[in-house]
Amino acid sequence: MRSLLIGNGIDIQFGGKDYLNRNIIKRAVENLYSDIFNPEAYPKEIGQWFVHLYCEFTKVLKGEYNQYIATSYDKKFIKDLNKRYKKKKKYKYTEIGIEDYLFIHDLFCRKNRIFNPEQFVFRETFKRWILDSIYNNGKINDIHDRFPMKLKEFFSSYDNIFTTNYDTNITKFSGQDVYYLHGAFHILSYIYDKDSFRNKLSDSPVKECPVIEGCEHLFSTALMSFTGELKSYSMDVAHNSNEAITKFAEGMELNPDIAKDIETWKDDSNYIVRNMYEAIMLKRKDKGLVFKEQYPIEKFKSIKEQIDLVGLSPTNDTHLFELINKNDKINTVCFYYFDKRDIPDIRKAFNKKKIVVLSIKECWLKYQ
Repeated sequence: MRSLLIGNGIDIQFGGKDYLNRNIIKRAVENLYSDIFNPEAYPKEIGQWFVHLYCEFTKVLKGEYNQYIATSYDKKFIKDLNKRYKKKKKYKYTEIGIEDYLFIHDLFCRKNRIFNPEQFVFRETFKRWILDSIYNNGKINDIHDRFPMKLKEFFSSYDNIFTTNYDTNITKFSGQDVYYLHGAFHILSYIYDKDSFRNKLSDSPVKECPVIEGCEHLFSTALMSFTGELKSYSMDVAHNSNEAITKFAEGMELNPDIAKDIETWKDDSNYIVRNMYEAIMLKRKDKGLVFKEQYPIEKFKSIKEQIDLVGLSPTNDTHLFELINKNDKINTVCFYYFDKRDIPDIRKAFNKKKIVVLSIKECWLKYQ
């Protein structure tokens, strides 16, 4: 069995410079002052917040924010950040990675004692603003028009196709099922789906934040975070929630002591506990209720034999690389490199596998 995991390298290859980091950020800024700007989707003030984050970047590199680094993944990220940037260089705002801005956001909020819900709202608004730029007024879904027809041979050689991209190009072009590991613009998030289990709870989030017509892509499952650990959490949350709620609902039926304990959750001061109680009660009434698993991570965990990696960087999405390395059913990893300097990192990431490295440039030429 052969599986493919493909990233945004294919969009850059055939979509041109529009989908490079620097042009996504440049377009995001320009969108705030363009005719297509929709203040219902995100406020123009997000531009001011972005300026704050940019101004703090050099300070982060100089170590002035080290006291606000709190988690293990923070430590891992700052180490990688210092490898990728030079402390003495002055960087343009477009030269800083999108995920790096999300990291600066968290540090800036800690330093200035900005807590939830404000920290969450600022972060989600920033993401929405960037996602709108990536979407590029829908143009990102038209890149497949530039795929050479011979490329269908490439996709047809795989049993499974996974992608970290949000667009539908591979689906439309290949006609095959594609698994969107980080979500997709055309799939509505359960938070905004009025018929979802989440919105059957009394604090239904869609009541406070209904989907804006014409901006459905901003209410999608598209996942964005600066670290793989946080992405993994989001990808696993539906599966883990379903397991927990089912276990508690069954426990209430079988054990009066468990039922008595759970009943106290109804008036708990923590809204998460109250929501858990309400979800369990709904589950007891309708055993078919489940949180929809938006990210096909269980499917990804089940692959075997060989996986090919195309258009991915070893410095991003390490959570997926770790799953591949832990999967004993996978024996071969074929990595298509853009830059030979990535090869040592790939060999280190997949130290339990047979590794094949090939040039992605030569691959694209083959299918012209």
